[in-house]
Amino acid sequence: MAIFERTITDIGLIFGVVAGLYALWRFLFKASFNDMFNAVIDQVTERIMAKVDKLTDRLERLTSRIDVLGSVTTRVDELENDTTKLKTRIAVHEERLNKLEDK
Repeated sequence: MAIFERTITDIGLIFGVVAGLYALWRFLFKASFNDMFNAVIDQVTERIMAKVDKLTDRLERLTSRIDVLGSVTTRVDELENDTTKLKTRIAVHEERLNKLEDK
């Protein structure tokens, strides 16, 4: 009978120790690990979002500059067309001047 009682007591003790270790592991590592992991993820997410905001601001500034440059390039094209027209008019007037000088 003593062996039976001793076996039951040892099994109960082992079960209690295992349950206690599991509860300790769950308390120390599981909950705190999840909290720590979530905090790290939040910090990384905040940093990424701050960088995304900076890049968005830069993109908006570049877009506005491109819009300004678009009007400048059209004006440059118009001026180039005007200069080619003026060059052709100059050539025509030079020809007339040469003809008049030859007479």
